[in-house]
Amino acid sequence: MTGRAGDAATAFLLARWRERLAERLPSSFLEQAERLPGTAGDAPAGVLWVPIGPEGVFGALWRLGELAGTGLRVELARIPVFQETIEICEILDLSPYRLLSSGCLWLEENGNWSGGTVIGHTEGGKARVVESPWGLRYLTKPPECPLELGGDSRLR
Repeated sequence: MTGRAGDAATAFLLARWRERLAERLPSSFLEQAERLPGTAGDAPAGVLWVPIGPEGVFGALWRLGELAGTGLRVELARIPVFQETIEICEILDLSPYRLLSSGCLWLEENGNWSGGTVIGHTEGGKARVVESPWGLRYLTKPPECPLELGGDSRLR
């Protein structure tokens, strides 16, 4: 995986909900969040890859499994995410793993890759599983991105 979960959405959330966030987060933290990079990186030539995009990491994992025709097993703790994104999402009751992200996911067969973070592996079958300290989660087909230009009604 290149990029970080929710990196592209963090600036949007900060701009849209700054006053609400400022009630719980120090101004220095919000200033740092404004400077977070959001860069897609480059996928190697000749490998299967998908942009993370508006459905977030979980949506991209689903699409990657569909394209590859395989199951996936991913470790939640290995998915890169900025602490600022986590804190903002916690206050706004959102998952950083379902938000617009600028990176991409790809399958690499030979293991000779150094362009990002290895977050999991393929498995037989069709199950797309995310492991966390709280147990296993099975991914389902992604819903629409929870952020719209007018803002999520849950955040009002």
